[in-house]
Amino acid sequence: MRFQGDELLFIGATLADGGPLTTEARFVNGQISVAHLERDGRVMQYHRQIGTRADIEVLEVVPPPTPTPEAAGKLLLWFTERYGGQS
Repeated sequence: MRFQGDELLFIGATLADGGPLTTEARFVNGQISVAHLERDGRVMQYHRQIGTRADIEVLEVVPPPTPTPEAAGKLLLWFTERYGGQS
């Protein structure tokens, strides 16, 4: 995906559901996101709106990269804290 000129990964099921926007390097190393797409369409970074869903250009759909084992633990903790175990 492209957001504000940067090619990023969207980690989520659908844009409508929201999810993290990140680089491959950050994701693989467990540093989850540079921004987050909220379900209401706002793109947030550090509690500040920096864009909307309309600013996202989908380039291609690919499976996310595989994080390192340590990073997988960090990511699981982050997702659990953020979503409370909801799917």
